[in-house]
Formats: sequence, C-alpha cells, structure tokens
Amino acid sequence: MSHKATNWAIQQRGLAPACKLLLWQLADRHNADTGRCDPSQDRLAEDCEMSRATVNRHLKKLESAGLIRRVPRLDPKTKRQISTSYLLAFDCDLSVSQDETQAVSQMEPDPCLNSEATRVSNCDTNLGSEPGKEPGRRASALDDPISILSKVVDKQTAQAFIEHRNALRAKLTHQGARLIVGKLKDRPEHERKACIEASIENGWRGVFPPDAKGKAQAKDPTIAWLDRREAVQC
Repeated sequence: MSHKATNWAIQQRGLAPACKLLLWQLADRHNADTGRCDPSQDRLAEDCEMSRATVNRHLKKLESAGLIRRVPRLDPKTKRQISTSYLLAFDCDLSVSQDETQAVSQMEPDPCLNSEATRVSNCDTNLGSEPGKEPGRRASALDDPISILSKVVDKQTAQAFIEHRNALRAKLTHQGARLIVGKLKDRPEHERKACIEASIENGWRGVFPPDAKGKAQAKDPTIAWLDRREAVQC
C-alpha cells in the first residue's frame, strides 16, 4: 500500500464515482518501494464490486484521461499473458506512446468482449453501479406509469390517478399500470375515464370496469378483497 498513491487518487477530480473507486484501488495496490502495481482483474473486480467487463471499461477511461497506463505482460517461460502491470501518472511519465507498451504477442490492449476466447466476462454485473445508472436495460420514458396509462385515458386523468395512488401510499408500478391498461383497452373511451375517476372518488387502489348491468364490480365484497391484493402486486 502506498499512502502517496492513494492520496493522489483521492485528489483527482472529474471522474465518475465507479471510475475513481477503481483508480483508488489501483493506487492502494501500488508498492511504494518497487513501484509495482499489478493486481489481477479478478482482484480489482472483487475489490470494486463490479464485473471484469466493467473494470476494463473504466480502465480504458482512466488511460484516456492520462492517469494510468496498462502494460500487458507475458510469462517468460510459458509465453502466456499474465496480469497486466499498471503505471500511475503520479509515479512516472506516461507520455510514451502506447505502441511502445504493446504486448509481445501483438494482442490488442483492450479485450474484445465478443470473442469467445476473451478472459473478460461479457456480462455487466456492476454491483457498485454509479448513482443514477441502473444495471441492465435502461428505463425508457415510455415505461413511465403515466405514459402507460395515457394509452387508454388522457394524460390529465392518468396523472390524477397516479397522485391518488401516491396519497394512498400505494405507488403505482409499471406492471400495475399495464394491468390497468389491459382491463380498460377494450372499453369505450368515455368508460375508461369514468372507471379511473370512480376509483379516485371511492378511494380504490385498483380500477374496476362496470359489469353487464353497469355497476362497478368493486362494490362486490369479493372484488374489494381483490382490490387490496392488487395493491400489493402493483
């Protein structure tokens, strides 16, 4: 561990939180006496709680920022690639061209995630994700409950129902909104709005289209129980 290296890493500005965490972990692995810094990617991934694929993406960003340089290494006996050596900007001049530090095998410095032979996982399971970013599929504006409900009623009515659910401390989820759309999509337009407004007026969490006699199904005690159950599922 090198206090000088970790202090240098902490002082860097303009980095994403996960990227700065990786830089700090590299600095923490720096040997002040020998200048060596060669933790394995498995070790970095475990220390930072992110996948190896994510580690490699952040390493590329740090290298582009001129804070580190990756030096691929080969085992002199087996000629197989071993853990990369990292040069930190606080400890040496990184102005040398990257071509001069390329591995003897002439392998690309950045692993190809689409290659079956790569040692890097293609799965991004970044457990320590950056604030505001969600692992996996990014949420679309079309996934917003208001946008979903707006497929069957006007936006103002959809907004009113969302606020109604929030007041009941039963926030409407994407899945719940889709269930409501499924109930109302085959109903006449005026009936859809009436169902939403009836739920708001009666304090219902769910939406209950009228039966064949034109009466709201939620007046049935059994349906009232289903209303409570839907509040949990939605």
